[in-house]
Amino acid sequence: MSMTFDPAGILQRVFTCQFNDNYGFTIEGSNSEFFIIPGNGAPRWIIPNNPKLCSALLGQWHPYGAASKLKWALIRLLYSVKCLTYISRVESLIANSIWVHINEDKKESAIPLIYIGTPGPQQKAVVTLIDVNNGSPISILKIPLGHGSSKSILREGRLLTLLEEFGVKGVPKLVNSNDLAGQTVQTAVAGKLISRKLKPDLIYWLADLPRSGKMTSCRDQQQRLSRCMGAISERMPTKKIKLLESALAVLNDESEFPCVFVHGDFAPWNIKRNKAQIQVFDWEDGCVDGLPLWDMCHFNFIQSHLFNDPRIVSDFLSGSLVLLYLDKFLITNEFAQKLTLLYMLSMVLCREHNASSEYKAFLIDQIPVVLS
Repeated sequence: MSMTFDPAGILQRVFTCQFNDNYGFTIEGSNSEFFIIPGNGAPRWIIPNNPKLCSALLGQWHPYGAASKLKWALIRLLYSVKCLTYISRVESLIANSIWVHINEDKKESAIPLIYIGTPGPQQKAVVTLIDVNNGSPISILKIPLGHGSSKSILREGRLLTLLEEFGVKGVPKLVNSNDLAGQTVQTAVAGKLISRKLKPDLIYWLADLPRSGKMTSCRDQQQRLSRCMGAISERMPTKKIKLLESALAVLNDESEFPCVFVHGDFAPWNIKRNKAQIQVFDWEDGCVDGLPLWDMCHFNFIQSHLFNDPRIVSDFLSGSLVLLYLDKFLITNEFAQKLTLLYMLSMVLCREHNASSEYKAFLIDQIPVVLS
């Protein structure tokens, strides 16, 4: 079950967030207008009626489908000339206009630009605080909307702290958190979203992520996944069970490999390139004891599913980038298939990954492709 909020309710949660004495917000200024842009029948964006400050930031976000690109270009054009309400279902809302953003002794006036995540247990509001003086992003505020999102937001905050301690470059830094409310503030990352293609510099970045020091084996993971499968197999069709069992059988290997830091949702919409530097954000699905090749698998499989492109999966294991990545861990290429199956089975069988039912069904259907 997920909680739902109307746009006014979401804005109210944004404007009433609290942190500590050295960090927070006070509301100043008169009421002003916000636009509500829908997506898939629910609010997707809440943006101030201030194209001068916000247009550049909206230009950093771009969808990947042709129809979505065209629609987004029209929205940005009409927004820039203050004609956004000519689009059907775009509404306006009057709310408090300006925060004074307080970080220790520093005060900055800011307005919020809000992206609303997909409805469900992990739904959240991602608020970019924009400096009213120059339009640059000051920081990112995350506010839970779904009943399970507080936990993932706070988990991300702890992981960002660990990444900073390990000296990982190209990730946001946690600025502050309210553990009781499940809210965090982190630094904004600069740059533009990358293309859909996985390139060597991304492989090098993934391979340089810290290692937890723990070791595991396919056999260890096989036993864990078998227990998970036993808990849900009664609800699955026989054909799908047989496919899962065929994949599990391949994992009977006691050879060990290292656990690594994993992003968990490593995909083009969570990665920016700022000149030569890679910037990776949205670490809510991350973990410190992840499996090698996990993020590469997700990058390819989630796009194959969302963009209905089966060639991505069929070409994945034969690609040179998999060899490049595994070589960094001194793992032989024979392990590529097994690590890929571990990703697929974990996403299907383990509840903590929060995969949609559609994505789980897609992954099961791809098992014969990976085994071939």
